[in-house]
Amino acid sequence: MKTPYKNIYEVLKTNRFIVLTVVTMAMLSTIVSSIISFKMYHKSLDGSFAIGKNGEVIPLQWVQQKENLEVEALEHLRLFHTYFYDLDAINFENNIEKALWLGNSTVDAVYRQKKADGVYNRLMQYSLVQKVISIDSEIDLKTEPYPFKTTI
Repeated sequence: MKTPYKNIYEVLKTNRFIVLTVVTMAMLSTIVSSIISFKMYHKSLDGSFAIGKNGEVIPLQWVQQKENLEVEALEHLRLFHTYFYDLDAINFENNIEKALWLGNSTVDAVYRQKKADGVYNRLMQYSLVQKVISIDSEIDLKTEPYPFKTTI
């Protein structure tokens, strides 16, 4: 038995309609998903999240760098002076290495001068221990590079 065919132009019209509908829906889907992902990207720039101990998501807040600059600078100075001056024969090399990472070329020059004067040799020879008891730092954030004054 032969299957009767419809008019070929009717079949092509239906086919064209289906193809155009599928292409239009695909384009709309692509545009909508692009817009949604763009909005989510900009929304995620305003915040970040961390995962807690029990697997819960904790939103974090962004703060301006200037808000905590003084606290961070004072802590940086405290760490540097602790590493550079809190010495004993066992771990002075590790502490000096950490202090040199925290400082700039002037710190390296001071270290080389102390090394040339034999400070570290005497430290190891006599098993001396040098501890920092208190560190008081003042920093001026009005000009860059930030000038500071520290008393140990």
